[in-house]
Formats: sequence, structure tokens, C-alpha cells
Amino acid sequence: MEKIVKSYFLTICILLLTYTDGSYSEESKDTQRMRFHQNTQLKSDDDLQKLFEKLFDKVIKIIKTKDPFNYPGFNFDVNSYGVKCKGYLNDLSLSSTSTIELTHLKVIKNPLRFELGLGFSLLQIIGKYDLNFDFLTMFPIYGKGDIGGAISKTNISVSMDIDNPEEGAMQLSTMNLNLTAESLKIDIKNLLNNSALGEFVSSVISDISPMLLGSLGVLVKSVEGRIQDILNNYLLKENITFEEIIVIIKQFVQ
Repeated sequence: MEKIVKSYFLTICILLLTYTDGSYSEESKDTQRMRFHQNTQLKSDDDLQKLFEKLFDKVIKIIKTKDPFNYPGFNFDVNSYGVKCKGYLNDLSLSSTSTIELTHLKVIKNPLRFELGLGFSLLQIIGKYDLNFDFLTMFPIYGKGDIGGAISKTNISVSMDIDNPEEGAMQLSTMNLNLTAESLKIDIKNLLNNSALGEFVSSVISDISPMLLGSLGVLVKSVEGRIQDILNNYLLKENITFEEIIVIIKQFVQ
């Protein structure tokens, strides 16, 4: 989980820096901080709101032109509370990301608060999997092959209150995440090394997807605090301030 969260956070940072032609990284730290104080004087909540509206307008345009999005994949290894799950998802291709829409955005300066909502009418993913799963040694599931899925009407929302001290890194004092979706279709090849069984299980999962998707909120809440801790630790380690983020955003939206 920590590696996945960090990888997405770093991807966003690299994306912003890439579109600023690297000018941010070429300056000394002292020069950066001097310019931060000069360039981050936003007079009101409206100024901050408009800046973030420009940011997400540009980000969404980029996402829509990068459809499909290819990702090399990741390994997973879980052994906790009777659940053993080990394997990988590789050669992933996420498509229909161009259906993204901004559903909500609100940024308040004092006290500092950020709210964001994104929606996808459809998301599709294909890739390769290798799975070895067991629950209390009574429910083994294994297999290796192709995997694909399509999920409709996905909505993602995040809200956070941010502590922004005069000196030192910013910290997330609260974080609320939510994830909902309407339906799921899945196709898992060669589950239990049996092609017919893979088709049957895929059909069952698709049929009961409304019940499974109804538990998404509970699942997200179970990892919400961990994600907040990972982000806060990273912000402290890199000594990232809100003012630094504002400067990068301003360069990015130019």
C-alpha cells in the first residue's frame, strides 16, 4: 500500500515538474523559498479557487489525451487475519480515462481546506495476473493468465483539512476519502487453471457486483488513515510546504 501511494504521489509531482520545463528543480533552496513568499500571496479564497480550477482544467485535458494509460504493474503479498494473498498484476492498460469529469472542487485559504470530486462514466482495464489466495486454508483461489474488467459510473471524492505552519512542512490534519461505482464486469482467464471455471467465476462476480461495489466505501475507510499517515510522513521527509506547491501549480498552469 505504501509503495502504491508513494508512486502515485511522485507521478503527480513529476507530471507538474515536467510541464514547468524543470525550472523549479534548477534553483537553489534559498532562491526557491524567497520566490515562494513573493509569488504565493493569494489575496482571497476566490484567488485560490481560481488557481486550482485552472490546475484541474489542464490536468483533465492531459488525462483525456493520454487514453489509454499503460502501467507496468505491481506485486502484492498479504498475510494477515487468516488471509493469504500473493501475486502480481502486470502489463496493465487502463482505457476510457477520457470519460473523466470534474464533479466538485472547493479550496478555502483560511482555514486551509481542499475538496475534490472526480467522475468516470466508464473505466476499462486489461492485463495479466498471477494469484495465490487462501482464506483460513479453506478457500484457496489460484490462477495465472489474462484479466480484464469494466466498471461504470465511478465517483471518487477526497476532502482534507491542512495544517500549514509558518515554518516546516504542511500536514493533513483530516482526510476523508470515498469511492463509489454502479456496476462491474470482469473476465478472469484460467482461474484454478481451468478455463471453464474462470468463465463461471467471472460471471458470478459480475452478477454480484452491486453487492461487492456497495462495500467499496467500507474498504476505502479502512485504509484512509494509513494513506494519510503515508502522505504526512512523505511531506515531512521532503519538507514540502503549501507555498511550494502553489508555486509549482502557477508554473504548471501558465
